[in-house]
Amino acid sequence: IDQLELDKRHKDEQSATLAAEMEGVKASRTRLEGRVRELEVLLAEGKGKLEQFTARDDFAQLTERTEPEANLEQMQSEMDQVRRNMTNLEPVNMASIKESEELAERVAHLKAQDDDLSQSRTKLLALIDDLDRRASTLFEETFVVIEKAFQENFVKMFDGGEARLVRQENGELMGIDIDVVLPGKRRQPLELLSGGEKVLTAAALQFALFKARPSLFYLLDEVDNSLDENNVHRFARLLREQEGSQFLVVTHNRETMLAADVLYGVTMQETGVSKVVSLRLDGDKELASQS
Repeated sequence: IDQLELDKRHKDEQSATLAAEMEGVKASRTRLEGRVRELEVLLAEGKGKLEQFTARDDFAQLTERTEPEANLEQMQSEMDQVRRNMTNLEPVNMASIKESEELAERVAHLKAQDDDLSQSRTKLLALIDDLDRRASTLFEETFVVIEKAFQENFVKMFDGGEARLVRQENGELMGIDIDVVLPGKRRQPLELLSGGEKVLTAAALQFALFKARPSLFYLLDEVDNSLDENNVHRFARLLREQEGSQFLVVTHNRETMLAADVLYGVTMQETGVSKVVSLRLDGDKELASQS
């Protein structure tokens, strides 16, 4: 848009300059043509009088009137000078008229484009504002759901305590901090939590995200790897409470396996031959096995 405005302004200046030059040339030519016509009239009148004197053979009177003849010569000289001045104005660049018209058309075209871009820009800004409002509303609604679920999951994970999500704001949303207080402990940064406590806190938040944006299928890869037996039991309990979705959990922990409905394992009874074994845990009945 800025470049179009610069081009339009440049074309306007060129058009105005050419128009001014053309007007100046036209004015000079008109003025000189008027002077020529005036001198031609005076010259014609002088010649007419001179012919009258000649026809009468009134040489005495003609001799006495030498001043008109001198005036005629002066007018003739002045007229010649005017004609020379007119000649000096030539050649008049007639192409400049066409160029001026083309520039005017170009300026009109650029102005139309500028108006179109201005309208498009206004519509685009309005669309962006509308999307920002919708995104802000959706974020607020989702944030409330996630924070509530996170608080509930955290209490279940640690049998108490407090947890909340803190928004970092500086005119615009910049990020989210996690603020937790473990049961029987004072408030402390996440960096000071143990490895197991960090995993349980992250799991509580992850399950809260699952609740806000549920999916049919989730894959968890050894998230319980750094948990002790007590914390694994808490994790497995929360995992078991998840409804409406299927979870595929990669684990080597017995407590987590007991929370599953079906186990899948890979064995190698013969060298170079692996076998996938599935086992349903509602009675420890083996369902199927395939190599």
